[in-house]
Amino acid sequence: MTGGLVSGAQAQTVNVNTPVSVPVAGNVDRFRVVPVITSVYDSNVLRLNDARGSGPRDNIRVSPALAVDLNRIFGRTRVTAGGTVGHDFNTRFSGLDRERINLTSSVTTPVGAPCSVTGSAALERAQFDLGDTNTVVTESFLRQVYDVGASCRAAAGFFPAVGVNRVSLTNSSRKVLDTNQSALRAGSAMGGPASGRCSSLARLRRSRARVSRI
Repeated sequence: MTGGLVSGAQAQTVNVNTPVSVPVAGNVDRFRVVPVITSVYDSNVLRLNDARGSGPRDNIRVSPALAVDLNRIFGRTRVTAGGTVGHDFNTRFSGLDRERINLTSSVTTPVGAPCSVTGSAALERAQFDLGDTNTVVTESFLRQVYDVGASCRAAAGFFPAVGVNRVSLTNSSRKVLDTNQSALRAGSAMGGPASGRCSSLARLRRSRARVSRI
């Protein structure tokens, strides 16, 4: 195993979130938990070709889950959470049975009159698509995303915006598939009452991945 390191800078145009203090449709206190169930038919779930095996390859995956939707306002601070927590059950290949989790959360709070800070996190855990692992094994992945951003918005004209982001992907057994990526962003944004808001940010990204030496 060897480590690889990549860094670079690029300009990017992104939308800027609406401040907490500005009324937004649907931005009211709510908390919902809803049972859901999904079913997926796959004609070749093991991603096999004729040279790698024969026999039945089709499968039906049934995934019962609970869907969560939370939005709370505490003064001028907004807290959100959402996603699903469930489990996969497979009709033919029970070795692929695995938990399936996909959750996100965020906290946005003002700092002074014009500024605000937003922190967010996302977590996903599920069975790897066997086409990605290129081998018939029961492996799961865990993907985590963390982001913190701050801006001092103006009613019109330019205003500053900064942030930091980290993404990690870990595999239950094959560490060759693990990756980590961090990014810093800084720049200025411009907006107005009629045109909305957008920003041009310089982004510095640093990635580290495990690679195999053949």
